[in-house]
Amino acid sequence: MMVERKSKQRKSVLILGVASVLLGVGLADLLGLSPILTCMAIGAVFINLIRSEGEYLRKTIEIIMPPLYVLFFTLAGMELRLNLLGAGGLMLIIFITSRSAGKIMGASLPLKFLDAPSSLRYTGIAMLSQAGVAVGLAAYARPELAGVPGGSEVAALSFTVVLATSVVFEIVGPIGARIALDRADEIGQA
Repeated sequence: MMVERKSKQRKSVLILGVASVLLGVGLADLLGLSPILTCMAIGAVFINLIRSEGEYLRKTIEIIMPPLYVLFFTLAGMELRLNLLGAGGLMLIIFITSRSAGKIMGASLPLKFLDAPSSLRYTGIAMLSQAGVAVGLAAYARPELAGVPGGSEVAALSFTVVLATSVVFEIVGPIGARIALDRADEIGQA
């Protein structure tokens, strides 16, 4: 009896969570708000209001997410226009270089001023991965840019550059994380 009630309660929490996200995204769209920030706020409120079922919900979402990631990146990849990489090649190089330098220097310089342990020196290299949020924001910006003169071309080029850099950073990022963990002598410490 108790197990059955707990199971029904968990199903209700999952349904409430999904309904909250769908309603939140719909309201965000209606009010011109960011659906990404809306969902983050819903998640924060949800986990703090229903803390007892939060772990179950998190584990359930972790099971559901991999196929959704595959679908998301497949759909995004279908929008990658390789013919624009020639025109956006310089933009791509500047973006990759600037982002890498910003991550590495942004994480390293403050640590030098704070006399932090040398094991933290490689934090920037570990932060190079990029994917879902960047692609999601680029996809969200496309229709916004399309409304201005010449915006469709800028939107297509920007989206292509973000997708291409995501591919680069999803290859380089895990390698950078491995190097950072190795140099910080953290591999095998757990």
